[in-house]
Amino acid sequence: MANKMTAVRILLSVILLFLPVFSLSFWIVYLLAGFSDMADGWIARHWNLVSKTGERLDSFADLIFLMACLYKIGPHLCFPAALWIWIAGIAMIRILNFLFGYVRRQKLVMMHTTLNRITGLLLFLFPFFVKYGDSLCFAVFLCLPATLAAVQEGFFIWTAGKEREP
Repeated sequence: MANKMTAVRILLSVILLFLPVFSLSFWIVYLLAGFSDMADGWIARHWNLVSKTGERLDSFADLIFLMACLYKIGPHLCFPAALWIWIAGIAMIRILNFLFGYVRRQKLVMMHTTLNRITGLLLFLFPFFVKYGDSLCFAVFLCLPATLAAVQEGFFIWTAGKEREP
């Protein structure tokens, strides 16, 4: 059931690509996708359906949703170069964490830490600030926990199992 909910998020993410950005239909699908993200984890934990496959599928669905939203909302962002460099730096840390975690553990590593969850919630709220608020201030506010989350994740990946290594 939880994996089906995650698959629905992937489908909704693809549907977003075909809707006019910030239209009523866009917001409805966007909110459904966001709620499906919250629901799949709750369902998996509540019904004891947690699995490695589900975790990977959830991370993949998150990435698809993020990419679809970036494709639709990105053209509406007018940020200074320094902020784009900061965002690119966060993305680079995340990519390096992902690659290092894979090389080190021979499996995909995407952690669901508290900081990552806070960042995810703020990222989910971001399109509302693009349309109805001050997207620049909110983007700076969002980059702070995103940076900390990326660094924290890298630290956890780097130090995991260190005590057992020769």
